Amino acid sequence: MSAAAPAGVTGEPPATMRAWRLHAWGSGPTLDRVAVPRPAPGEVLLKVDAAGLCHSDLHIMDAAEGVLPYELPFTLGHEVVGTVVAVGDRSDSEWIGRTCGVHGVWSCGSCRKCRGGRDNYCVDLRGPIGGGTGYDGGLAEYMLVPATRHLVPVDPGAGPALAPLTDAGLTAYHAVVS
Repeated sequence: MSAAAPAGVTGEPPATMRAWRLHAWGSGPTLDRVAVPRPAPGEVLLKVDAAGLCHSDLHIMDAAEGVLPYELPFTLGHEVVGTVVAVGDRSDSEWIGRTCGVHGVWSCGSCRKCRGGRDNYCVDLRGPIGGGTGYDGGLAEYMLVPATRHLVPVDPGAGPALAPLTDAGLTAYHAVVS
């Protein structure tokens, strides 16, 4: 059973939400009404506060069938900041109410590369990469994240400008420190 946000923090998520979903390769997304996901053990549900639309999203939409190892349909958006509103494990309930950026690569977390903080080079990463890149992303009202290790707490007062920094900002950062 998932733990939901205490009354007054964010409220119970609705049953459905709007989401920009890609249904066909080489086409634009459609605004669909879909069920709000419920977190299973180990998962976290965010209410999306801001999501960036990245040039990578355009590449994903323009891709020909078979080029990317993603199954359609899925929700776009890999630059995301949101507030945790529910968790799958009560042990993660301290996350409820926190504003977080979502790491774009949902790696295994256990291989040598991941343990060394180089999730982009995960040796077990195959197929979908993360939210908006094969898995449902943040161009929706809510987003399911598979583990708290993919969240980075941020100052809630920083505003929506943080969303694109979860990708574009990290790209520049990695160029400088690598």
